[in-house]
Amino acid sequence: MKRNDLRINVIDKKQESILQFIIHMKLPHFKIRKPHVGHSIIKKNILNIVFFVAIFQSCTKDENAKSASSGDAKLTIEVNGVEEEPTFTINASEVEDKIARASVRRSSIGINDSEPPLYDIESLPEFDVLSDIQSFSPSSSSPINIIDSNVVNKAAKATSKAVKESSKAVTRMAAQTRYRIIFYEQGSTAVASNNEAIAGTAMEASLDVGKTYNWYAVSINATTVPNINGSGLIASSSLANRDVLYASGVITPVFGANTLQVTFSRRTARLEVDLNVRGMFGDIRNTTSLEIGYRVGSTFASVFQMGDLNIRTGDYTNITDSPAVTGANMTATATSTGDAVKKAIFYTVRNNNIANGSLTVRLNRLDLTMDDASVRSFSTATLVPITGTLTPSYGSRFVINARLIESAIVVNGAYFARTNMVYSPSQPDAGDRYRFRPHNNYSKPDYNNEYWRWRAATPTGTASTTDPCGSVYPAGVWAGPAVWHFDQLGSTAPVISSTIDGTERIARTWTATGNASGNSSGYPSNNLQLLYLGFYTPGSVLENAAENLGSGVGTASADYWTNLPSGSNAGVARYLVTQNANNVTSYGNLTHHNFAQNARRPYRCVRY
Repeated sequence: MKRNDLRINVIDKKQESILQFIIHMKLPHFKIRKPHVGHSIIKKNILNIVFFVAIFQSCTKDENAKSASSGDAKLTIEVNGVEEEPTFTINASEVEDKIARASVRRSSIGINDSEPPLYDIESLPEFDVLSDIQSFSPSSSSPINIIDSNVVNKAAKATSKAVKESSKAVTRMAAQTRYRIIFYEQGSTAVASNNEAIAGTAMEASLDVGKTYNWYAVSINATTVPNINGSGLIASSSLANRDVLYASGVITPVFGANTLQVTFSRRTARLEVDLNVRGMFGDIRNTTSLEIGYRVGSTFASVFQMGDLNIRTGDYTNITDSPAVTGANMTATATSTGDAVKKAIFYTVRNNNIANGSLTVRLNRLDLTMDDASVRSFSTATLVPITGTLTPSYGSRFVINARLIESAIVVNGAYFARTNMVYSPSQPDAGDRYRFRPHNNYSKPDYNNEYWRWRAATPTGTASTTDPCGSVYPAGVWAGPAVWHFDQLGSTAPVISSTIDGTERIARTWTATGNASGNSSGYPSNNLQLLYLGFYTPGSVLENAAENLGSGVGTASADYWTNLPSGSNAGVARYLVTQNANNVTSYGNLTHHNFAQNARRPYRCVRY
């Protein structure tokens, strides 16, 4: 054997010495005279070589064992996504279905306008509320919309509104979503590896081959990710109102390729509040603030909570209430309704059941921008009761629909809208085109949107086809007035005259009686005012408008349609002002008339 023919990898000085000894070992020169003697010598030398090779291999084996316990292993980490609890396809809420049905029902002429709506409305001191809950909870085998039993027959609801279950799935995380994965050697509290990574991009972690590690991964489903402290905790302040995702497991890296696939699960319940002010005819301002909770007597307790996450157990400690969500952090639910319906999302660790009758949305502040750009601000800490139960659990989802409705003004038992109905064709959603004016402080209304033909779908539409008041959102809550609504007001009401922008303004005013919901400071006025706006003849001539009063003889009338038909005519409630040549004005009491349906007059809607 030639020295140069032996090619090896020298591991360290000890192995090098052994190898050098073998290489420089002198083998005896001999001639084979007797076969059996030569064979014996060769055999002996071969055994010597084998012996030294065995020593070399033993040393190498010992050093390899040492490398297996302290050398680096490359571990590739991949994220599969987020394991969703069973997902469901859910229909529109029961109340929204009822609103749609009410809209169709009101479009049929000849209905009984006094028929009560199919849903219940709760009156609060500042506004009224129509609510329900949609459940996406994974705990139910056939979840359905949770509605108060008095609203819908449960049997019919179960058959017509059952939610269809789909198979369990893992959804991909959004691009640039970050997560943190941490490794602890089993039996140790020291962090072996702490890595921040981006979902969808494979990363490598360096670990020791042959050791066993417990690993924990966490994400807040965002482009940032919190760190942990020395105790293995993530502070609640870093997790407040975040979609906390969590995964854990055990791994023992080996030589060669190591791949760890991570599938996250949710460690919060998701509660959504769709705050809907379409029935208040404004947009939600960024200063609006709300929470979710429950009532114990008159006390409010929040269910919007977060705690410190122990990554080693996946449990929370030091659980406290989270800050309220403001309008600035809410998002519009649809382009067509804009900021009139905004969604507030709450992530909570609370898992306790909240019984029907106690669930509450607290409006710490409610600010609205009205159609004329004015701002309405309602008092703080308004408790909005929500119909339905709530049983949050990790991975569950609930949508709370809170529809706020402008309250009526009650005078002697008659419920009137605060202002006249107008038509706004520029509104993207057809359901929002029927609106109430933001105030009564004007003298010259728009001919195109405030003077209506009798029971026409639009101010210039065909008469005697529908009740336009019934189309004010939520459909079916309001209706055209009956004769008795005006009779109920009585005649003892002062008439106020003033000038706005050089035009005469006359209004008859009644003080609200026995109506707690009509006393809110959020409205410009809590008195019932009927303006003397006159009417347009079928030939489009304005008559009896207060703006026509000047010096000399003249009349002005507060004319309002009622729902009483009379052949080609229809009922009109009229309050008349007359002025003689000496500028002496007299104010008449209510009278009833029948005038042509194609004439155009204001509508003051009512609630039954």
